[in-house]
Order: sequence, then structure tokens, then C-alpha cells
Amino acid sequence: MKKSALRVAILVALGLLLATLPGFTGCAKKEAESKEIVIGLLTDFTGPAGYAVSTALAGTFAYFRHFEEENLIPGVKVKLVTYDTRTDYSRVVPGYMWLSGKGADMLLVVAASDTALLKDRLAKDKIPALGYSSSPVLLGDPWVFTLQAPAGWQGEALVQWIMQKWDYQGKGRPPRVGVVGSTTETTSVYLDAIIPFMQANPGKFDWAGAERAPMTTSSWAGEISRLKNCDFIIVTTTGPATVSFVKEARARGYGGAFASGVEGLAAFWDLIRMAIPADQLHSCYHAAFQPYWEEDVPLINELKPALQKYYPDKVEELMKGNPPVTGWMTGIFFAEAIAKALAKVGAENVDGTALRDAMAETDMTIEGFGHPLRFTGEENFLYRAQRIFEWSVADAKWLHITDWLLVPSAGGG
Repeated sequence: MKKSALRVAILVALGLLLATLPGFTGCAKKEAESKEIVIGLLTDFTGPAGYAVSTALAGTFAYFRHFEEENLIPGVKVKLVTYDTRTDYSRVVPGYMWLSGKGADMLLVVAASDTALLKDRLAKDKIPALGYSSSPVLLGDPWVFTLQAPAGWQGEALVQWIMQKWDYQGKGRPPRVGVVGSTTETTSVYLDAIIPFMQANPGKFDWAGAERAPMTTSSWAGEISRLKNCDFIIVTTTGPATVSFVKEARARGYGGAFASGVEGLAAFWDLIRMAIPADQLHSCYHAAFQPYWEEDVPLINELKPALQKYYPDKVEELMKGNPPVTGWMTGIFFAEAIAKALAKVGAENVDGTALRDAMAETDMTIEGFGHPLRFTGEENFLYRAQRIFEWSVADAKWLHITDWLLVPSAGGG
């Protein structure tokens, strides 16, 4: 697919989702005495990460429509208000102030780098925030909570798995591993986890180094030439850059493996499939903390019909990737916190502090995860255990190829 055609495909896919997502406001059945909780969504809707974020938030919007129809917390009205950062750091603080002015009681701030810009304001204004993934500067912050462990743990899981699966005796050499990424914090966080792991396991890796380029890069000749001899390229780019890199690497003859965290290959997999012939999608892997579509667990069995109900014309596209599972879990997390706060202090006393305290007390056991979901001490994130998934060309779906694993940073080995 030509670059211009790829751009059109991305914009069309975004349009299908954004037609309904950003403008949606969810609320429970209107009651004269209802308590309104405002959740502000501060994230990229139309920038480089917009495709993956929007598909994830489809799960969140579906959850709160379900919340409304089932009247899950009687007497509570939930209002969702959005602000588009476009992955532009200069829009993060103004976006936060705008959402705060709209009365946000709690926030979803998807990017860890955005949350880092706001952490002092969150504490001052007493507004708790949930994010998708953490970073070292957010660990232990009492007003910040995340679903996933720090993004670097995914990189750590990938190199741990590579070391465990590699046939050192048969190959007669260690695996050659490199990283491609951007100049953003995400790549730095990955490298800060990958390089120490390799250093702690001398002789187990042939390190090819890291190639980093601006987020808007669409031509990768130099980077590919320096990584072409890798057995594994760990991809830490996001959005169109991920698509263009994988496409060009295959076109230039790279036959090795691509591996990433969930915000890399998996988040933009539908776009990658549109750009690259199916038979070239071999040897693609990602680390993930969540269950996937093929699993028979209540979380998936509730999400599928909800997407079919609320997005009947888009459900096929939404289920080509895993982001809606993240979105549905976001809804569950917020609803759990709201219910706990109401039970503890009463509707008339629910404020940012009560919601923060309730978020900190999260303790859920949800089938499909590798452990109970709770915050412990300095670890203000829920997901710890991961599995490695491989794209099956024959079955045209992601299949997990490992059991749950814990990286050394999580107490594993």
C-alpha cells in the first residue's frame, strides 16, 4: 500500500470510531436526587496514538452505556468529558485545566508522560487520575493509579522470554537484539529496563543497539540497515511510525522477528494488516497483561455483546485488536471506586479525596488475569504478570504462547 493510501486508511479507521466516541456523554438513569460524578478523559484522539486510544475508549464508552442501562449504582450519574491532546505536550496542562473547569472529579490520563506533567497539580487540586501504564516518576504517587506496570516491564518480559526460548546450543551464538523507537519517553523507559537485564545476563545477548527517530518519521532506510541482522527487533514506536517501520523492514528483506509491548504492534495491528501482505506477518510477538478475545472468561464474554450492541457497524474493526479490553477494564475500575466511595462516605460527601481513597483500596479478582488486582505499597498499578502472544498467520489471530510470567522487577526470575 502506498504511503498516501495508508494515510487514507488510517484516517478512515479513525473516522469510523471518532464519529461516536469523543462526543459521547454517559449517564445513569436520571433521578432528581442523583449524584453526578464527572470523569475527564485527557488523551490523544486524533494524533499519532489516536487510533489505538479511540479503540480502547470504545470499550470504556460501551461500559458506561451498560452502566446506565443496568443502573449498576442506583442514584449515581456518570458524565464523561473529553479533551484531545493530539500527543502534543503543550496541550496537556491546558487540557487538564479545561477538564477541571468542567468539574472533573477524577481523570483518565492515558499517557504516563502526560500524567507526569500533572502530578503536582493532581495533588494540589485533589483530583485522582488513572492511566494505562506507569513510569518510574509515577511510582508511589498517592494521586496517580495505573492499570499496567511501568512500560519498561514489557521490554523486560520480552528479553526474558527471548533468553528462555533461544536455542543457544543449536544456534551456537546468542540472539542479536535491537530496539527501534522514537525520541519520546516510552523508548527511554524500555531501554532503561532492557539494557540492565542484558547486563545482568552476560553472554546471553548480542546487543545491536537502539535506533531512535522523531515520531513523524515515515522512512526508515538507515535504521533498518543497522538492524537488519537482528533476530529480534523490539518495536517501541507508536501509531503510523510503527506501521511504516514494519512495512519497510519487510520490504527491505528483514526476515527476523518483531516484538513489542501492547502499545506497539498490538495497538495498531489492524493498520499493520492493511499495509502488509498477510504472509509477511510471521514472527510477530507482543507482551500483554490482559486476556484476549479467544478466551472464555466473563470479562470477554461481557465485552463482546456490549460492543455488538453499541457499535454494531464497527465491532469487527474493534475486535481486531486488544485495546477495547483495556477500555472495558477502565470502566470497571472507575465504577468500583465510585461504589466504594459512596458506601464509605455517602453520596453527599463524595469528592476527589474520597474517590482517591477508594481507588487506593481497589482489590478485585477477575478471571482471565494472572493474579488478584490490587495496589500494594509503592506499586500503584494493578497488572503485574504478563504473557507473550504470537500472531498466527494460519489462524489470523493472536495466540498466547506462554503462561503468566513475572519479570525480575516484579519479583520473578
